[in-house]
Amino acid sequence: MSNIANKTFYSFDDPELELKDFITLMFERTDEDGVLYIPGWHYDAPGQGFSEDLHTDENDSYRCLVNWNLADYEYFIDEAQAHVAIIRFFAEKLGDLLDIQSTEDFKKQVNDDTFFKFWNDYLRPFSYDKFDIERLQDIEDRMDVSEYVKVIAGNLSKGAPLDDFERSFLSDYLNVSVSDDEKEYYHKSVSDLYSQAQARIGGKICAYDVIIRSRRLYRLMLLNAPYAVVFTEAKQLVAAMLLNRYGISRETVSNTRRLQIEREEQMTEEELDELYRPKKGNSQKSLLPLFVYSILKTKSDSKHHLRQKDILEELKNPPYELFIERKALSRTIQSLVEAYQFAIMSDGTGIWIDQGQSKDI
Repeated sequence: MSNIANKTFYSFDDPELELKDFITLMFERTDEDGVLYIPGWHYDAPGQGFSEDLHTDENDSYRCLVNWNLADYEYFIDEAQAHVAIIRFFAEKLGDLLDIQSTEDFKKQVNDDTFFKFWNDYLRPFSYDKFDIERLQDIEDRMDVSEYVKVIAGNLSKGAPLDDFERSFLSDYLNVSVSDDEKEYYHKSVSDLYSQAQARIGGKICAYDVIIRSRRLYRLMLLNAPYAVVFTEAKQLVAAMLLNRYGISRETVSNTRRLQIEREEQMTEEELDELYRPKKGNSQKSLLPLFVYSILKTKSDSKHHLRQKDILEELKNPPYELFIERKALSRTIQSLVEAYQFAIMSDGTGIWIDQGQSKDI
């Protein structure tokens, strides 16, 4: 919970947030293990095809591991606000410099070494000299079409009704495909962009994001976009800057945990006590997966398989003393089998643990 300028903020989407408040909220939301949940952001092509675990939509967040302290936070507030302020100055005073490629062309318009360094690091277009840009655009278009065809086909297989546009799209583009060689060529180009970004601004995990989002923010300011749109982009840029400077890892997850944190911060002490108070009921039953695993670990192997009735009988005895229905046991066994790290096997002969592959819990 952030108390800045006598205001309390719980959500990253609070319309009254200022940029420094957003940074403070990220700092306060970083737990003692360095874990921080922030809203995910969409990628501009071609970066969106680089890594499946970075794809995001409105239901996603990033789970980040961040290593920063109070001194880092205080430094970063100044750095981030200055970065956004320079982009605004460029947009308001220097005009559109986004398509300039060469040093010479930039200095013809702006002969200032400080401005040149910022433009060269954060606003200069990426180079595609090693690749055929028209071929890349064609591959990317077909990748997008192919993905949308998969979405429509998936909805159709689930029995969902299709509208006229979807039926027409599926009919027209069903055979669109991208070869493995084309995918490799495309991903090489994206990897090259990430390498260019890393060479330009360094950092850890978000160099490409910082440059892309700096250029996007600059363009939005040039277009005099509405404040809400500009501020949303500024927040995403600042989050990318944070991760590039202090981030260790980032993965895409659902919004569930981030929204839960926000809800809990709005709860009173009494509501939190109630939320985490142990629920009434047979606590032994909640230990059923552990009990079943223990029985299989001690009494089964690849040569000794147990039947469900054997496990039910074992559960009745000390130290377990648990009486359950066969259906509950069956569901538990299925869950343990699907958790491959436990190496629990099941077939017509019974259930057992592959003792050589099992990892203790």
